[in-house]
Amino acid sequence: MHPTDPKPLGDYFKEGLDARLDARALHDNPYAAGSAKRREWHAGFCATVKPEDAVDPDPDEGPTPAT
Repeated sequence: MHPTDPKPLGDYFKEGLDARLDARALHDNPYAAGSAKRREWHAGFCATVKPEDAVDPDPDEGPTPAT
């Protein structure tokens, strides 16, 4: 955690978990690619997914472009 960041990483995990429970999408992750915040948000979001339903792209990737 960066010394100027007032939130512990667990808070970002909870944000991702809450996002999943609020039926938001994985690509709604608001944090920068490559950041610990993005990885924690991603982990929280994916924590509620059943293994057979899992779509767990790299958390450091941006949203998949529509085709």
